[in-house]
Amino acid sequence: MVDVSSLNEPDPSWSFTDPAGHVHRWVGDWRHSDLPTLELIWDDPEDDDSDFPRRSHYECRECRAHVEPATMASPQRRFVPGLRS
Repeated sequence: MVDVSSLNEPDPSWSFTDPAGHVHRWVGDWRHSDLPTLELIWDDPEDDDSDFPRRSHYECRECRAHVEPATMASPQRRFVPGLRS
């Protein structure tokens, strides 16, 4: 068995209302979560030679307000079957 517990998964209790009144929340479960009202915006140009991860942020799809979705550590350890040989 392989431990797939996460230190950074969506917080299902998180909800945020931006200044324009748009409500944002995670949709789905820990395996397949989505932010349907937000768009991921890349702050850095794509550079294949860079050793650093690209920076990004989320914006509301309607009013372009910056939103910081909440995450949390996994509340319990999760395991999936691994290779047998």
